[in-house]
Amino acid sequence: MSNPEISYRQRIQLIVTSYNLAGYDDLIFEANLNALMGQVPLLLLELALVETLIRQWLRVPLKRGVQFLEQTQSLLRLWQSGQFDGCLTPLHFEMITGLDPTPTFAGLDQVLQDWCSSAARVRAAVQMPATETP
Repeated sequence: MSNPEISYRQRIQLIVTSYNLAGYDDLIFEANLNALMGQVPLLLLELALVETLIRQWLRVPLKRGVQFLEQTQSLLRLWQSGQFDGCLTPLHFEMITGLDPTPTFAGLDQVLQDWCSSAARVRAAVQMPATETP
């Protein structure tokens, strides 16, 4: 595991812990979060967690646990389909998380573009009809 990956994992864990996002589903939440970390670029997951937190802020009670992760996954699917509508600025990110926004925002455009492109290639490959061999 490279240092940047460890750093992003630590940052994600700090966000989860700071806002008690696991709720009462600690073990299930952690298992789902770890699975998600293996599927999504970590800087996008970090940003999606904070974006989801913002979108849930006015809801009482705040969704936590698996419900929170489901909302985060829905947002990530939307982004992956090319509908990135992030409203978070680096300053707001820093104010909410207490983390330096530079690692997340510096490479965001390229990571998002690469991630969406690879998803489009997978969708195209899955949708291609199978050809019969003689």
